[in-house]
Amino acid sequence: MPRLCQPRDLKADGQPLQPRSLTHEWGRVLGKTALPRIRFHDLPHTHATQMLSAGVHPKVASERLGQSTIGITLDLYRSRAS
Repeated sequence: MPRLCQPRDLKADGQPLQPRSLTHEWGRVLGKTALPRIRFHDLPHTHATQMLSAGVHPKVASERLGQSTIGITLDLYRSRAS
């Protein structure tokens, strides 16, 4: 079943965002900062690892990431956060 567009997936004029545009814009914005280079795709993984390393309860991390179960979060990120 195809995924329906969410409001966050749309431009101001209602047209869908193109993945290339988002990736390009992310690189442009990141290039103006002193932050390390990270792919847009890697942001959820980085966020999860940082949350768990900081002691955020895995249930909170799971909910914030939109994962269906806490087990998914723990399976994917427990070793990275150690």
